[in-house]
Amino acid sequence: MQDLPGDLSFTVRDLSEEEIAKCVNPNSLEALDFLRLSYTTPPELSFIITPMILLQYDRIFKLMLRLLRMSYVVNSLWRLVSKRVYSMHNASYRFVREARHFVCSIESYFLDTGISSAWSSFEAKLDKIQAVLSNDADRKSYEKLESPEQLREFHSDVLQRIMTALFLRKRQEPILKLLEEIFTSVIQFSYRLRTQGDTEDDDRQTAEMYSRFKKKVQVFITVCRGLAEKSRATQPQKDSIGSKQLGLGDDSSLSQLLLKLDISDYYVKRHS
Repeated sequence: MQDLPGDLSFTVRDLSEEEIAKCVNPNSLEALDFLRLSYTTPPELSFIITPMILLQYDRIFKLMLRLLRMSYVVNSLWRLVSKRVYSMHNASYRFVREARHFVCSIESYFLDTGISSAWSSFEAKLDKIQAVLSNDADRKSYEKLESPEQLREFHSDVLQRIMTALFLRKRQEPILKLLEEIFTSVIQFSYRLRTQGDTEDDDRQTAEMYSRFKKKVQVFITVCRGLAEKSRATQPQKDSIGSKQLGLGDDSSLSQLLLKLDISDYYVKRHS
């Protein structure tokens, strides 16, 4: 694997007083938001990796860093509750089990469907260009290569697909906010379980926290199901370079997320 040209690093982002207050709270979802992805683009790539592109990469980085933390939280909770035997009806046990399933499903969807699928198409495009440029190709082969403008559009289109799959588009703000609320409820429960311990008999607060979590997950799944059904009824469009999206990064890929989250219609049956 070749080194990335340019200077890739992490910096501390400029924050408002309100944002700083959230970052210094270790039990907030925003605790790691002070980290910013920083990349100094070499002149040769500045036409393709523009400031707007870098901003999109940073937004993806910020969300994935939050998700990485959530993965640590739910796995720590699972190890904690696995140390003792719980009743299947115990609210703490059910909360941890369902929260872990939810976060792991989101993580798998974001990485495999949201990022990897779209990024693979970009890597294949770059490999094709590299193969032509590395060989003594004839003039006809060179003429088939995309122009720098087309490559920039292709790169931008790939990022748009990823951002759509990760709910980072402007029109997806409500569903991203709902996802963040679910993550926050898990962090709050984790803090309570770590600081106050747990008993075999559930108290009222645990039951209420679990109930709120379930309701938010139900709403999230309902919204995703509606978006997926709407996408299936829409004709596939062409992207900026004329190729079909084939479900990469658009709302139709939500069907894969729904299979991960609720393949047996548990939330539909239980809460309908």
